[in-house]
Amino acid sequence: MKNPEKNLKDYLNKLIDLYATTTLYKKQLNIIDQWKTPNRIDTLNKGATFFDLVTKSFTRTFLIELCILVSPKEKYNIHKWLEKVKIHASSLKPTRANKNNESNTKRIQIKKKEYLEIVDEHLTALSAHNETIEKLTSLREKIFTHYDPDYFNDPEKVYKKYSL
Repeated sequence: MKNPEKNLKDYLNKLIDLYATTTLYKKQLNIIDQWKTPNRIDTLNKGATFFDLVTKSFTRTFLIELCILVSPKEKYNIHKWLEKVKIHASSLKPTRANKNNESNTKRIQIKKKEYLEIVDEHLTALSAHNETIEKLTSLREKIFTHYDPDYFNDPEKVYKKYSL
């Protein structure tokens, strides 16, 4: 990698954008779900086709984009970014917020060993979700992006097999 600091920062910014978009989809789905109260149900019923379409579309997009972010099968994902960070930790010059503001420095450099420990903690935390990530990837492959013949006639069957 010619310029690991720049490349990995650009890579991280793309992952952050993907995460932000995914979060927005989830928030919108939560808002629609909150409308399912006796006071607002009439609005949902009047626009049932629209709200059903939006809910299905947002749910699929949310799950697909979440899959892109966390699935090891994707070309770019958080796992691969963390692995690349481990390789290029020395050239990244990692820093953290300076909580002791006596020196007026906002950020202080982290030692490579400490930084690698932090990265390993994140990889361990992600691996704790491997089963969920595998189910999410299976949903994407079986029904969201490629309609598997086993689930075409009964799409609900896929949600039972790969329930999140």
